[in-house]
Amino acid sequence: MAEAAEKWVEKRAFCTLPDLFRELEKRIRKDVRCFNDLSQKRGFGRFFAVDPTPAAPHEPDREAGSSAFSVCPGEWREKGYHQDKGYFPKTGEDDRISLKIDGNKILACRAGEQPLEISTWWNDDTLTCEFLVGKDRKVMTLAQLSQRVIGDFLFEGCR
Repeated sequence: MAEAAEKWVEKRAFCTLPDLFRELEKRIRKDVRCFNDLSQKRGFGRFFAVDPTPAAPHEPDREAGSSAFSVCPGEWREKGYHQDKGYFPKTGEDDRISLKIDGNKILACRAGEQPLEISTWWNDDTLTCEFLVGKDRKVMTLAQLSQRVIGDFLFEGCR
């Protein structure tokens, strides 16, 4: 708590929806890379790409920072858009989890499902910025939120 108390002004200044959206995107990118590595080693046979827009593939490994992105089935390519190799969105694949900033909330949604609403809140008691998730506004950490948004999608059929 002492460190949090020392840096509360800085932490509160960055407790904005765009800043936390970028952090969530970085975390999801990290988790997708981890899954792809494990899929290769464990033989899951499923790979994913992070696409910078919810609707169409562009540069899957660009830096985090826009107000929309999606996670979709991916395939390895030696050459693609603006990079030499990596996982790119699979051609003809529409199944994806889309995330975007919509007003004062983040919406995470898989096609045909009800969107998950995510907002932020500065907690004066703990001096932390928190994600509030769903209608019941459950407090989640970044790792919990990433798992909630993409966990079932990644591990579908991997038993």
